Amino acid sequence: MTTTINPTLVSLGLFWEIPLAALSFIFFKAMKLLIGLRYNFLLSKLNQQVLDWRPLCSEVLATPITLPFWMTFGPRLNTHAIIATVGPFTVKEFIDVHITAAQKSAKSWTIVVYSFPDYKTIFRIGSGNDELNQDWQTIKLTPGKYLLGLRYYNWPETVELPTIKVDGFDLIAAKIVSGDINDFYYQLRYRENFFYRCLHYYIFTLLRLRSWLPQSFVKREFLPVGDPSLTYFYGPVFQETSLKFDLNPRLLKNYDVYITIYDRSSFVVDFYQILEEHHTTALAETDGFYLVRVREKLDLQEKFVQGWLKIARSPAMNSYQTAV
Repeated sequence: MTTTINPTLVSLGLFWEIPLAALSFIFFKAMKLLIGLRYNFLLSKLNQQVLDWRPLCSEVLATPITLPFWMTFGPRLNTHAIIATVGPFTVKEFIDVHITAAQKSAKSWTIVVYSFPDYKTIFRIGSGNDELNQDWQTIKLTPGKYLLGLRYYNWPETVELPTIKVDGFDLIAAKIVSGDINDFYYQLRYRENFFYRCLHYYIFTLLRLRSWLPQSFVKREFLPVGDPSLTYFYGPVFQETSLKFDLNPRLLKNYDVYITIYDRSSFVVDFYQILEEHHTTALAETDGFYLVRVREKLDLQEKFVQGWLKIARSPAMNSYQTAV
């Protein structure tokens, strides 16, 4: 969806914003490098004999380095899934995952193996995989250090993070967490400050100019290190405007559709699942951006088709060129 662009208004509006966005971009890259090095150093010092699942929650984010890490490594946090990580740990040949725990704990789930310290996706297992027909899933790996990232969708009141064996030995014990673990997102935005505003200031400008920039660059900068099973839609949100969604019934039948609204500092303003064919968001309190995650249901019958999801703004923003 493309609206008419007014070059004069855009040039006036962006005259001061583009240089600040460029400074923000440089600041973000520098902080991501420095914070990442510090965080990886701390992870590398963990005792592999006492490794434990680290679910993303208020207690974990209370550690001084953790929130800055997620706000540079993420940084558009997935509010619709229980997220947990564990590692790094050394593997010689293989790991075993107790997938029965995952299957009982979520209608939809994903566990991803990442290499350490570069966080490259090495292997993925999850709901909907036909080969997951046993209690344990073995993943063969080349010798090295790895981390696991887990995501649970549509979970019950109590969930279990699975036991992990490494090279035949129990290394990571199962962990029980409460179903309300993600409630911390409602309070997290109050930790927004000048540091995070500087860190993510450039993103809003980037999305306003996305039609003039390489799409691969915009996608790389905006999207989180996410779940490979998700399809994303995203764009800027302007203060005192709403987003209007038209969803094909076939989309709702075959996919779960989630929306998260972020402020300019990438802190969560609102998040929920869209369940109706026609939906309008509340008026935005401030400028920011939205991210729609579309995830396959287990009983998927039709693959996603462009045109099943249409997004417009109300009122229309005639001063900016925006694309969905």
